[in-house]
Parts: sequence; C-alpha cells; structure tokens
Amino acid sequence: SNKIENVYIYFKTKKENLIKDILKDIKKDKPKVVRKSETSEPNFVKDKEELHRLFDAYLLGKILKVDPTETKFFKDGNFSKDFNTSDFENWIAPKYATEVIETMFLDLKVASLFPRINMPKNPFKIPRATSQRKAWLKAEGSPFNQKLNSITGNAVVLDAPTIMTAAELTDELNEDSVVPLLPMIRQDVKEAIQYSVEDAIINGDTSGTFDADTVANIDSRLAWDGLRIYAHKGSYDMVDLSTFSTSNLLAMRSLMGKYGVNPNKLAWIVSVKGYSKFLSLPETMTMDKYGPKATILTGEQGKFLGSPIIVSEAVREDLNDTGVYDGTTTTYTEVILVYTPAFVLGTLKDVRFEPYRDPSVG
Repeated sequence: SNKIENVYIYFKTKKENLIKDILKDIKKDKPKVVRKSETSEPNFVKDKEELHRLFDAYLLGKILKVDPTETKFFKDGNFSKDFNTSDFENWIAPKYATEVIETMFLDLKVASLFPRINMPKNPFKIPRATSQRKAWLKAEGSPFNQKLNSITGNAVVLDAPTIMTAAELTDELNEDSVVPLLPMIRQDVKEAIQYSVEDAIINGDTSGTFDADTVANIDSRLAWDGLRIYAHKGSYDMVDLSTFSTSNLLAMRSLMGKYGVNPNKLAWIVSVKGYSKFLSLPETMTMDKYGPKATILTGEQGKFLGSPIIVSEAVREDLNDTGVYDGTTTTYTEVILVYTPAFVLGTLKDVRFEPYRDPSVG
C-alpha cells in the first residue's frame, strides 16, 4: 500500500538480534502510524450490511457530486466507527470496485466457463501452448535441457477494451429521492455490462461486418471476436441441426478431434429454444437427476453426454441458415460446442464512476 512507509524485512539467525534491530530502526526513523481504515483488512466494518451501506454512501456522493460523509444518508447511518473522506478514497472506493467486478462475474454464464486472469497491467502477455505439454525422462547425473513453451515465442496478448454504460437522473431528484433508487441503479448498470460481456463472448466481431445489426464504433460486440465468428473465420466444420438428434450432436463432438474427448472440458451453449430441443433427447440429464453433490455451473440447465448445457439469452434466435444475422431470414438459432480450456478471459480491475452533466436533462 502506498499508505505504509518504513517497512523493513530482516533475515536473521537469532530472534534477539531481530528484535533489537527492529526497535532501533523504529526509534530512529519514526515510521508513520497507519490507521486501521487504511489497511486492506476491513476489521473495522461491523458486517456485510454495513459495508453495502458504505458503498451506497460512496455511490450517492458520486451522483450528488459531494463528499460521501456530507450526505444525510451517511450521517444517519449509525456506522460502527467515524469514517472520514480518507476512508472512502483509500479503502471503500477500491473495495467497491473490486466487489462490482466479482459479483458481476459470479452471475455471468458463458464467461464463467473459461479461466479468468486478473490483468496486472494493460496489455498483458500470457504463455500459450501450441502443442501438448509433456514430461521427459532424465538420466541420473546428466543435464536436463527440455523446457516448457517459451512465453515470448507463443504469447497471447490480452488487451482490455473499455465497456461503459450510463444512468440518467434529472436535476429534480434530491438525496431523499435518489436513495431508494440506488439498488435499481446498481442492478441496471451491472446487468448492462454483464450482457455486453456475454454478447461479445458469443457474438463478438472486431471487424463489425459479421452481423447486419452491429452498430459502428460503439457496439460492445466490437470488443473482441466471439465464439460464433471463430467457427466462421477458422473454416471449422458446422453441422446442420435441422434434424435435432443425438447422432448429429455427436457429429459436432467428433469434428473436434482430440479436443472433444473429455466431456468435462466441453460445454454446450444454447438459447431457450435450443435447450427445449435438448430436452427431447433421452441422453439429456436434467439437474434434478444429478444428485445433491453435483457441481452445477452458473446458467447450467442440464447435461448432455456428460457436458453441461448452458442457456444464455445472448445466443441469438434470429439468424439465417448460415449462422449469420442478415435482417431478412431470422428463423434460426445455433448450438455452440466449445472446448473451454482453449479460451481465457482477462479482466482489468478498474471500475470508475464519473458523474457528468447533460444540460438537456440534468
């Protein structure tokens, strides 16, 4: 933390020497005393409910463009300690940003299928395996020269675009009328960003030319290429499911080669209509048949041949027979079978709330 100064690390063999040196340095340098509220541990917060009320005070201060501690909501809050402006700047605001990210991803369906990396910087490189990793036999006393894949030669660069939404409030609203709206504002903002992330994962296209309804320059689907575009760009084989049968679905899986072997690393991603088709197959197992100890993923509505069926509202039901939206033929949906270890989602934990004024509405 940038709030802590004069921290010393010692490597000593005797405890008494360690204690003496620490006391000597403390006396000499007079380290700054750090208040509990500036540490990373929320020991001074009474419970989760109080923490969320502090979050509301922070958000309310942003909306009203005032110090959170000056709001009537905060002053009437009966908090467990005397929080001040510094507490909101140094701990509550970063904690709020982290919680927004975490709770948002807990509810995501398709995004939760993939490993997620918290990016320490933007852009951020991660290693990529271009072949199956393996271990090697080593003879006793001989040098070992085999290495894992190089991070520089096969790196994937995670580059985080910005996804933004806005809530509009009029000037006629005062603090008393804003407070009841805070839960709704939080929920609307969270759901807007959630859907945009999910939509981009499934339907994303950085070129903006795939679907006819992509809005130039501002559409969240422009953030990255999604699963559906990969099937087209990579010239992967697609299976006609106009006859929805187990044999045709197995044909999809067989086309994945070695990546289709382990059902635990696969997921079927479907719309509501697609899920209803799965229910007509005897091989589909619904959640009531799993047993009490089953691991159930977010959005999972069943399993087909051992792989979860994920129902997402971002899976389109208005495509043509080639899996593209053209605005003319809009009677088809899609079933996506994905090998989940092949993708990774990077997140940059930087959530900011900025109030601004639009003179036409407030």
